[in-house]
Amino acid sequence: MVLRSVKAQLQQRFGCSIAEVDHHDQWQRSRLTIALVTREIGDLQRLLDDTERWLHGQAFETAGLEREIVTIDDVRSLA
Repeated sequence: MVLRSVKAQLQQRFGCSIAEVDHHDQWQRSRLTIALVTREIGDLQRLLDDTERWLHGQAFETAGLEREIVTIDDVRSLA
């Protein structure tokens, strides 16, 4: 229930897509993946910073955060 609320708040505040991707059977632990899309890299970095800041300000512990920024050029080079 707490996790569902966190996911909904992240979606509403930051317009992100979010998925629970690991530790599904453990109520006290979860791994989330958040996806954001913007036109400018600076806007994306600001949104990611704001998202991280919001997560750190909540009543639960964050064990680690990882960022991966993928551009359209990165996707094209894979094809």
